[in-house]
Amino acid sequence: MSDIELSEARVLAQAMGDPEFTCTLDADEALAVLKLLTNAKLDADTIGDQHLSREIGMGIKIALEIALGRLIH
Repeated sequence: MSDIELSEARVLAQAMGDPEFTCTLDADEALAVLKLLTNAKLDADTIGDQHLSREIGMGIKIALEIALGRLIH
């Protein structure tokens, strides 16, 4: 993943903390976000950027909760 893609993943991870953004996601969109953020986290771990990895990890947690919540209900 390029630096630009990692930067975009950081913005997406930060957006996951915004209820106005997350309330619009359906299960499929949340799963797509989860996939993208998971790949970005692996790349952040590979390059050793712990701060970015933690930030993206929090976005992953939120995306997972949203996806599961939408699929269950």
